[in-house]
Amino acid sequence: MKNIPLFLILIILPLVMIVQSCENTDGEMSREEAASVRDDALSAEMFEDIFNETDQILEDRFSGLKGDLKDTCKTVTMEKIDTLNRRITIDYSKGNCEDFHGRVKKGKIIVTTSGRYRKEGFTRTIRFEDFYVNEFKIEGTKTVINEGKNDNGHVVYSISLKNGKISTPGGLIITRKFDKTREWIKGYDTPLYQWDNEYLVTGTASGTNRNGVNYTRTINDPLHTSATCRYILSGTAEIETGGKPSILIDYGDGDCDDRATATVNGTTKEIRLKR
Repeated sequence: MKNIPLFLILIILPLVMIVQSCENTDGEMSREEAASVRDDALSAEMFEDIFNETDQILEDRFSGLKGDLKDTCKTVTMEKIDTLNRRITIDYSKGNCEDFHGRVKKGKIIVTTSGRYRKEGFTRTIRFEDFYVNEFKIEGTKTVINEGKNDNGHVVYSISLKNGKISTPGGLIITRKFDKTREWIKGYDTPLYQWDNEYLVTGTASGTNRNGVNYTRTINDPLHTSATCRYILSGTAEIETGGKPSILIDYGDGDCDDRATATVNGTTKEIRLKR
C-alpha cells in the first residue's frame, strides 16, 4: 500500500466504526450526530481517495515528462506552460474506469502546478470538470503549498479544500472544506524510499451533512502517521455537530494497533479501527 493514501484516509476510518458501534447503544450519539459522522467519513474518504490517486498519477507522470500516458480507461496529458508551470489533465471519459477499490470514475481532473514539490513555494491546484465517482458528483478545489521548513527543520505543506461538494445519486448534498498542515518529520532526505516517511497532521474540517446540519472536526493533538503502519499512531480529533456534545477520538500513544477510544458525554468506549 502506498504511503500517501495511508496518512490521510486512515484519519477518517475510525469514524465509520463510531457510527457502527455507537448509533444504536444507550443514546451517547443521536441520529443527527451519527449522520454527521457518517457524511464526514464519506466526504473525507471520497475526496482523499481522489486526491491520493491524483498524487500517484502525478508522481508517475513527473518521473518521465515525455509523452502522454494512456491506459484502458483514462488518459493523462501534460501541457508545459513555461519552465516551472504545468497543466495536467486526467481524463476518465473512456468510461468504466474502475479503480482498485471497485469505484467507477468518469469526467476530468484538472491539475496545475508551479515549481518543484520539494522546493519552498511549490503550489498545486486540483479542480474537477463533470467528475463522478459511482454516480456521486464531486466538486471543489484543493490547493497544496510548500511552506518551507519550520523551526524544527521539517518541511511543512499547507493543504486546503474550498467549495467541496458531493451530490448523491438521490439529489442530496454534502459539503466539505478543510485547512490542514502536514509536517514531514521523517523520510524527507530519502526521496527514492517511501517507507520511512512519517508526518504530523493538524487542522480543521467542516461542512454540512445530507440533512443540511453543520458539523466541524478539529484535530486537537497532531495525528502522527507512518508509511509502515496502516493506522494512526497517536493524536486526538473532535467532532461537533448541531450544538450536540462533542465526540472525542483518541488514537493512542504511538503503538501501531487497531484500537482507539471515543468519548461522548463523559462516556469512553474502545473502538476497533477498520481498514
